[in-house]
Amino acid sequence: MKKVVALAALVLALLLGACGGDVPAAGVYHARIPNRSSGPDAPDALEVSLELKAGGEGSFITRTDATPVKWDVKDSRIVLHGKSGGVMTGEVVEDGMRIFFPGAGEVLFIKEKK
Repeated sequence: MKKVVALAALVLALLLGACGGDVPAAGVYHARIPNRSSGPDAPDALEVSLELKAGGEGSFITRTDATPVKWDVKDSRIVLHGKSGGVMTGEVVEDGMRIFFPGAGEVLFIKEKK
């Protein structure tokens, strides 16, 4: 569990940021980030949501915290800029987006249906 909390802290630090956004990617996305020793369906996986609003504003949300984010999409690539200079990248796909997380690898975020 300590590893999951440490991963969440790292992700939150990277997601504090600055940039714009593309309206078609706006929406709410959900994912489960696995602990290094388990899969996304394991009880200790970290449940996260990413809310992207038009204009590049948004929030990264866990069970215990919500962190404001800035985001930008060009072509099918999404970029999340961290306030401390960290950058996370991903790809917009048909059912959501795949984002690379340090320590967890690529994580699929599924877009919530309206």
